[in-house]
Amino acid sequence: MGIVWYRDFDRDGWPYRFFNRRFLFPALVLLVCQTGWLSAAEGTAPHAELTFEQIDFFRHEKKWTEILAALGEGDLSTKAGALGTNLDRVYYLRGQAHAALKEGEAAEADYKLALESAQEKDPMRQEYLASLAANYKNNLNNPSAALDYYRQTIDLCFEITNRTGSTPVGCTIDAAALVRQEGKYDEAMVLLQRYDNAMIETLAPVWRIKLLRAFAEVYLGQGQEDKAKECYDKISQLEGIATP
Repeated sequence: MGIVWYRDFDRDGWPYRFFNRRFLFPALVLLVCQTGWLSAAEGTAPHAELTFEQIDFFRHEKKWTEILAALGEGDLSTKAGALGTNLDRVYYLRGQAHAALKEGEAAEADYKLALESAQEKDPMRQEYLASLAANYKNNLNNPSAALDYYRQTIDLCFEITNRTGSTPVGCTIDAAALVRQEGKYDEAMVLLQRYDNAMIETLAPVWRIKLLRAFAEVYLGQGQEDKAKECYDKISQLEGIATP
């Protein structure tokens, strides 16, 4: 009897039609639906549920394209609201991604939008100005604009008494280097001399070394080799502290 059952299990026999209609077909439909649902879920934006902190963490991992994918293009007002953060922070983060990818014009636009969106007394304004300066220098090859924004950054930092942080010191060194490269050693020295000996002593060793080296290079350009040597001697003493 079993042999007859299997023999009759063909497309024309009732066992096939019964099994196909009651079990096989519904099972196939369910499988197709589940596969479709999975594909749809995988096809959704991978960063739709990320928080701002999670997106910002991509910056530490240098995942610049991930940041751009998560934030999208164009106006970020709605995105900032959804992320629960200030609009200027979102524009700044996207600008950093563009700058790292050497997309200078896009970075410039986002940095300026961050600056426009920031509160007047927001300390982050100094970072936006400094980033604009660096972008003009490194990506847009516009030393004149870079120098202008470096000066604005330094002035703002001194205004809010942030004179010994990495931003004002770094911008001072970079601005002096731009001027020095044009052979304007006296102008470069004016920039550097905003930091007198007392202020230099308050800096972290690594920044003292960088600032003293900048002084030494300008002194050499001015022909003041003795003063340049004094700077290099101080650097030698500090290098053991900065890199034990």
